[in-house]
Amino acid sequence: MGFSNIKGDVHFEGKLTMSEIVLPSDSVANGQVDDNDPLDAEKVEYQYIIRYGQSEAAANIDETEVVHICRSVGEVVAVEACQSVVATGATGVENTTVKIVKQTGATTDEIMTADIQLDLGNSPYVPENGTLDGTGKILANNDVLKVVVTQNGTLGTPIARGLCVNITLRETPPGT
Repeated sequence: MGFSNIKGDVHFEGKLTMSEIVLPSDSVANGQVDDNDPLDAEKVEYQYIIRYGQSEAAANIDETEVVHICRSVGEVVAVEACQSVVATGATGVENTTVKIVKQTGATTDEIMTADIQLDLGNSPYVPENGTLDGTGKILANNDVLKVVVTQNGTLGTPIARGLCVNITLRETPPGT
């Protein structure tokens, strides 16, 4: 069958039925999705904010914690960390460092180009953003994300505590 080209607007009274349609990319925007008839979950990208924290009641401790198992391909889009109380020792000497590690089987990879360092130069409750590594941030099905916390220095008074880490990641729906 030949190709018809219609220039200008077209208005139909009634139902339009076709066997195939090709829409330009970005042709369906958020405002066009009815709140009462949302898109199915398997048709959207998932965004997670993974939270890791340590108590405000005690000093931060060295710890490695598994925080997420990837269910599909995706990427880490942001990492931030803050503390409710920062150590009072010299900047760079007494600090809490945060590292995000991707574990793929027996292989580990850094998500950020450098650890986030929280020390005297940081203000309480003000997030410090990590700088993401271009390839390290890419995720695959069954990758595991871990938060690695290291407390450095002699632990002055007040002792650093109340660590909070947020990892924002996006994954495609499983099976796509």
